[in-house]
Amino acid sequence: MSTALTNRKINLLQATSINMIDMVGIGPFVVMPFVVARFDNGLFIWAWVFGAFTALVDAMTWSELGAKYPLAGGTYNFHRIAFGEKGGKLMSFLFVWQTSIQAPLVVASAAIGFAQYLTYLVPLEFWQQKIVSGGLVILVFFAL
Repeated sequence: MSTALTNRKINLLQATSINMIDMVGIGPFVVMPFVVARFDNGLFIWAWVFGAFTALVDAMTWSELGAKYPLAGGTYNFHRIAFGEKGGKLMSFLFVWQTSIQAPLVVASAAIGFAQYLTYLVPLEFWQQKIVSGGLVILVFFAL
């Protein structure tokens, strides 16, 4: 067996890309028009600056946890370690359930955002946007 198959690692660029995709997603692009419309001056920029600072602090926290506890499973294991033997099992279990509920919602919001942005290229009616969103979710499901 070659060492490429046994030595599975990702470099800094790959790790950064994975985290950026996971953290940013489509959310800011769907929410940005709503936020700009609520602030009739340039103050909305401060919301994004605060969000960027919060994301930086969050990234530093996760990088420290990953360096201290280099275990496969990430958050599942961090909960298990942080809450001890009894509480850790419960918190890890609840994290898995929360993820199984949250992950489909993330896919759905990305599909809705895709359909909204597609209307800039192709004029779509309300129900056509829903069909595009649903079709994209089905496509992603089969691709997985």
